[in-house]
Amino acid sequence: MALWRRFVRMQGGLRGKRVGIRLAFAAMTLAAVATLTPIATAHAAQLTKSDSGFPGSFGVDSCTTLTAATAELMPTQFYVAELGAGAYSLDCVQQDVMGYVGQDYVHGYWGLSGPNGTTDPYAYGQQQGQAALDAWHNTPGVAGITIFADVEYGFGGWTKQPTPEQQQQNVKLLNGFLTTIAEAQFVPGVYINNNDKTTWFPADYVSQAPFVYWVAGGPLSGTMPAPCDPAGFTLPPVVHGWQSTVSQTTFAGQKAELWQYWLSGFGCDGDFNYTLQTGYHAFLPNI
Repeated sequence: MALWRRFVRMQGGLRGKRVGIRLAFAAMTLAAVATLTPIATAHAAQLTKSDSGFPGSFGVDSCTTLTAATAELMPTQFYVAELGAGAYSLDCVQQDVMGYVGQDYVHGYWGLSGPNGTTDPYAYGQQQGQAALDAWHNTPGVAGITIFADVEYGFGGWTKQPTPEQQQQNVKLLNGFLTTIAEAQFVPGVYINNNDKTTWFPADYVSQAPFVYWVAGGPLSGTMPAPCDPAGFTLPPVVHGWQSTVSQTTFAGQKAELWQYWLSGFGCDGDFNYTLQTGYHAFLPNI
């Protein structure tokens, strides 16, 4: 708290208060993680070789089956499961993938519904955050404490071309979700694609709570050999793409920490991801 006061005095005005709040949430997040896993362990894979022979970790998410996850001996080191959604849940948790990677490397996401038709977007975000926390506690096999908001049109409530006022409603909703997750001593995250983040949120948006930014696709996704193609080798171009481009991607004041570089629509029947972190107990924001 002393750090918050000093920062506000230095910065002054609303900007200092906004950043001070983020610092408070950052401290809360790191304290929560420290009680559950050594922070050094969560970053142990950074700039070192994992058991794949490359820096970082490879994993899968959502409806990806174990057969697809382990296709052609692809490393499968973590899994992000759907905990539920405000509407239109995919309802496809893969228990066999959970067992394969181990519960300490299983995290969750919530399909976040947009604010259309709600009178209090922040409260609706809080409500969905609490629903995600309840689902986490009721989903066997999940021990990772990072919970992502999956922000995409298919979960309903999002206006494709929002007005500036509607963008502010989106901001309030997402802030409500993120702060609820952080206040429960979990680590919040956001999954969103480049088009939606620039259309649905103001360019100067900085979230109230630090979060783990998970890049959905992007211009380099699907450009590497297919994970299920025995003739190609996916890992080197994924690592290079991350180092050269994707790691510099930002949203709402956070740098990327995960990248969904291969989506089911490209073939291979799975969503494949990469991160420099191990995912042990918690992915951490780039604070």
